[in-house]
Amino acid sequence: MKRLFSALLVIFFSFVIYYDLKNGTLPVSSIQNEQHAEEQFMEVKVKEGDTVLSIVEKIHNKPVPASIEEIIKDFGELNSNEDVYSIQAGKTYKFPLYNN
Repeated sequence: MKRLFSALLVIFFSFVIYYDLKNGTLPVSSIQNEQHAEEQFMEVKVKEGDTVLSIVEKIHNKPVPASIEEIIKDFGELNSNEDVYSIQAGKTYKFPLYNN
């Protein structure tokens, strides 16, 4: 009985440590990044031939200080009901703004 209890206790603590390392108990930085991305955006009406990346570059008039993956993630968060890869001409979307 003691072996079973000890084994369950080891498995439980292993899971707790794994979960904490993977997800964290207080993901403060990711919450701040999500709020930061949601607060800074510009609404743009999409023209034919535009892509998310081309519009973000036009908004900034320079190379954007973010990776393509980050731009796609931020666009998806700002436009939660829209498919990032299927924006439609004539519709208005929120595009993220980056300061640096």
